[in-house]
Amino acid sequence: MDAGSLVPHAWVFVAAAGLAVAVFALAGARLLGRTLAVSRRQYADGAAVAMDALYISMPAANFWYLSLLALAAGGLFAGLLAGDWHAGLAGGAVCFWAPRLLLGALKRRRDAQFVVQLVDALVNISNSLRAGFSLPQALEMVSREMPNPMGQEMRVCCQEIRLGAGVENALSGLLARMPSPDLDLVVTAAEIVRDVGGNLTEVFDNIAHTIRERQRIEGKLQALTAQGRLQAVVLCCLPPAIGGGLAAVAPRLFEPLYRTAYGWGALGAVAVLIALAAVWIRKIVRISV
Repeated sequence: MDAGSLVPHAWVFVAAAGLAVAVFALAGARLLGRTLAVSRRQYADGAAVAMDALYISMPAANFWYLSLLALAAGGLFAGLLAGDWHAGLAGGAVCFWAPRLLLGALKRRRDAQFVVQLVDALVNISNSLRAGFSLPQALEMVSREMPNPMGQEMRVCCQEIRLGAGVENALSGLLARMPSPDLDLVVTAAEIVRDVGGNLTEVFDNIAHTIRERQRIEGKLQALTAQGRLQAVVLCCLPPAIGGGLAAVAPRLFEPLYRTAYGWGALGAVAVLIALAAVWIRKIVRISV
């Protein structure tokens, strides 16, 4: 068989290889597209829940685009500042999750404020019931007199009651929006009093006293564990601070850490150790009451 007869067979092999590459590329693109779509939907759904709890009217899709904008801006800034595309990727990844982390921090802050205001709300409701008001009227008074987030959530409860929902259903909806053990205790007590009877005023007074004492003990524990939490912050911030100082003082000596594979491995190991130390210290200083 001469060399000329092998040419058609070679073209067949090349065409088959090209077709296989095209099929695999198309399948990979479709898989990547589906993965991105699922990730986008999950990211938007999680952000939508937090934004609904914060009463933010921005669409969840816009929050996704905001995160992409933060990724591009943060990656560009970090890459130009460090002069390396690896730093740009790391900075972009951090900035991508920054809006979601900020949203979560705002949600946790609002939940904490609600729990602190719950004692005053129970005292106001108890005083209103003692003065002869009904429970819906007491909730209406709390919605007018107390600041947000308590006033805002009580206004939603009062609106649900006006639209035909019962007081227990409105309080259950409040528990679904603002889940906390203290509020669960209040809703459960209201349901028990409705079913078996009792003095709701005394029940709310006792619950308010219990919550106030627990918050006092938690505050004392926070004061006693403040040194441990400060040590955790110092230990977590010390390695990046030292690294930044060395990069500013001796950039040529610090350059192998972000320009070689071994350097990136060392940085990754340091990041993992810092995260483990933070979790460990958090478990030590966090005491449940």
